[in-house]
Amino acid sequence: CRWAISKCSRFETRDLRSLALARHTVGERAIDGVDLCERAGAICPDGQRVSFLLGRIFGREIPRFVAVALKGNADIELRADVARMLIAEKERGCEIVFFVMCEREDKTLSEEMARIVGGRVVKNITLADLCGILRRSDATYSMRLHALIAARLAGCPAFALGKEEKLSGYMEQRGKD
Repeated sequence: CRWAISKCSRFETRDLRSLALARHTVGERAIDGVDLCERAGAICPDGQRVSFLLGRIFGREIPRFVAVALKGNADIELRADVARMLIAEKERGCEIVFFVMCEREDKTLSEEMARIVGGRVVKNITLADLCGILRRSDATYSMRLHALIAARLAGCPAFALGKEEKLSGYMEQRGKD
C-alpha cells in the first residue's frame, strides 16, 4: 500500500487522521478531501421519488421516523444501549427504520433489533435514495460511516453509535457542517 501511495501525484483523504497518516508517507501531495460518496450527494432524488420510497416502507400514512444503520459486529453492551435508545424514540412517537448498509454483515442484527424494538428493515437502497429518505427523517443513528455521510448530505441530524475512530473522526470534523 505504501508503495502504491508513494506513486500518486496527489492523494486525497476523507478525514484529518487519514491526512496525517498519508502525509507521513507522501508528504505535501496528501490533501484534505472528502469521501467519494460526499461528491455524489448532489444526486438526491426529487420529492416524488422520495414519497414513492416512503410509501413502499410505510404505506399511505408516513409517520415521524428515525433511521438506523447498524454494524453486525457491534458488541452486546452497545446493542443494549442502542435498543434502549430506540425504545425511547418509539415512546416519543417515532417509527424506526433500519437501513442495511452491508447485507452480508448487518442484515441479521438489523432484523433482530427490528423484532426487539419494533421497526422496519430496508435493504438494497442506493446512497441517493437514502439521502432523499433521510431528508424526511427526524434523526439518523449509525454505526456505519456512509449512513452518517448520507445524513449530513440530507441535512438530517446524525449521531454516531459506538467508538470506532473513523466515525468519531468524521463527526468531529464534518458532522458540524
